[in-house]
Amino acid sequence: MYRPQIEQIIKDLHKKIVFIVGPKQVGKTWLAKEIGKTFPDCEYLNYDRFEDQQIIKAESWPQRTKLLILDELHKMPGWKNYLKGIFDTRPENLKILVTGSARLDAFRQGGDSLAGRFFAHRLLPFSIAELKESQTPDCLERLLERGGFPEPFLSESDIDAKRWRNQYVDGLIRNDILNFENINDLQAIKTIFEILRRSVGSPISYSSIARDTGISPATATRYVSILESLFIIFRIYPF
Repeated sequence: MYRPQIEQIIKDLHKKIVFIVGPKQVGKTWLAKEIGKTFPDCEYLNYDRFEDQQIIKAESWPQRTKLLILDELHKMPGWKNYLKGIFDTRPENLKILVTGSARLDAFRQGGDSLAGRFFAHRLLPFSIAELKESQTPDCLERLLERGGFPEPFLSESDIDAKRWRNQYVDGLIRNDILNFENINDLQAIKTIFEILRRSVGSPISYSSIARDTGISPATATRYVSILESLFIIFRIYPF
């Protein structure tokens, strides 16, 4: 499935570091590798892989590399200063593309060590405009039934899409949220997620959420902000 950001990302790579951020399993790694195909010498390194981790730390990728893709780099201690050093001392023909989870988007906003050195592109699930452009048959009906994440949308059956959705939500609650920030009450944030999921389009009442989950309004506000930071929910603000 074609993603329209590709052309702008390639242009931005010739100027600065490019971050691709967005929800888990939205297709960031796929997009990065597709962009890599447009460069004669591309090196993809994932910090989760031990062998790649050693290459990243030693900066020992091939000298001929034209595009360096660094995946999950936010898990590296001091990754901002590391990137600053790589960017400031890189050969002129080396382009740098960094991908990662919503944590990368949140972490990059703190501090200024990378100020003026990057462009950020947020990748979101398929939109109706993208699907119409790609001439996907029955795109609106499928989008409403399965959502815009690539795997369930492109699944062969509704059953496969539903299984993915259940596993995705459980993984977000149990892994991503706990890794993102210390949470004292996992059940409360899971309940908040269910409340918000059933209240799409309605105003948020933090006092009501606090009452239903048995936590303080301040904690409810914090938990909603965490869900928003991880792209699990999106708040719509009135004009």
